[in-house]
Amino acid sequence: MFLNQSDAGIRCSQNFFVNNLERVIFDSCNHGIVVAAGQADLNTFIRCRFEELNHRAVDIVNGQANTFIGCRFEARSGATGQETIGLNNCDMTVFQGCYFEDTFETLLAEINSKNTACFRDCRFSGQENTGGGLQPEVFVSNGIVLFENNQFAQGSNGPNDMALVGANVSLGNGRQNIWRQYSNGNYSAVTRQAELTSGAAMDLLTFTRVGTADSQNRQLLSGFLGVTITGRNNAGTIVSVNRTYQLSARGQSNSTIVLDTDQIANQDHLPARAQRSVLVRKRARHRHLRL
Repeated sequence: MFLNQSDAGIRCSQNFFVNNLERVIFDSCNHGIVVAAGQADLNTFIRCRFEELNHRAVDIVNGQANTFIGCRFEARSGATGQETIGLNNCDMTVFQGCYFEDTFETLLAEINSKNTACFRDCRFSGQENTGGGLQPEVFVSNGIVLFENNQFAQGSNGPNDMALVGANVSLGNGRQNIWRQYSNGNYSAVTRQAELTSGAAMDLLTFTRVGTADSQNRQLLSGFLGVTITGRNNAGTIVSVNRTYQLSARGQSNSTIVLDTDQIANQDHLPARAQRSVLVRKRARHRHLRL
């Protein structure tokens, strides 16, 4: 048990490798665990408690494969402007079956994201450091955060970019960049709304490859792509365009992956004039997309 530590329960300025901490309590310390130098790899925290801390419960710079299982996180009431979890250049940080109660306003502050931070089967009661009772937690990341089967008692917008798997009760209200996994390997995304003047054009869908340009990434970018565009024209008529494409990644050049696309199906609900123009454009079937 680390109690009333003026600095941190654990502060490591060297490599912090392959540790198993079980039922360790960090209570009324300035920080919980801090790894600010070196590398924090393959550490597991099981049923640990981070309670009444003044600052971050977890603060890791440069880490990979760190897992928190069944842990409890609770902030010190009234400590405004703080963050519960800080990650910098961390890969595969997983919180599984954890309970976050009365945390700081910002639950996650992540920079230099590897797009692998994950919250799975966790419960979030809300934060009360902005006044007015329990409020939604704030998640900040410059990458994609994965949420799988979590419950948010006060709701939360989540981070700007997130992948949702299973049921995540009251998460994602108002966010636009959400990927939902309906089955293994199948995702959907919703773009922002756009208002176009007559004759105008706007890119609403962009492919971004995450990771190195290897054979695995080429495989992940192969398959079928369905695109649905729904709108309303000036006359008030509902316009719906549905397209299905087959994607095949055929090679790479430096950091660019080249895709062949082939339209294989369409089902549109358009005014007659617009329908005719779509059928003409359909003849150009093969294109190349560079990511």
